[in-house]
Amino acid sequence: MLYEKHYICTECGTEWNDIWDCLCDDCCPNCDASMQVAEHRIVEAEITEVFDCPDCRGHRLEEVMDGVVVSSRVEKIDEAGNFQYGPQTNEGGVVICYQCVGCGLRLADTDGSRIESPEGLWDFLCRENAEGAEK
Repeated sequence: MLYEKHYICTECGTEWNDIWDCLCDDCCPNCDASMQVAEHRIVEAEITEVFDCPDCRGHRLEEVMDGVVVSSRVEKIDEAGNFQYGPQTNEGGVVICYQCVGCGLRLADTDGSRIESPEGLWDFLCRENAEGAEK
């Protein structure tokens, strides 16, 4: 997980940001005083670090879409009739939900509605991790 950290030096007032994989102290770039993180936010995380399914404890999510056109180019057909395909492409469609790969639990917002956008998923994950940290 990567954090964007904001520091404010209590000695000289200098403010700066840093991105690192932990919430460690830093030294002021102006006066070299050791400072603690004033504010932080997660800027990148592996899904196994941020999703813990409440039903099966799995860590993998999938995006379920409707109205998607999926196509693959046929590259070869051998003597036995087996097809070898090229890369797959996906076009169009809309996200209808995000769900746990392990058990199919569909993620829902606080009002019970399905989460259908990356922004909604991010809000859900941030909320769940904040609640988990409080426990």
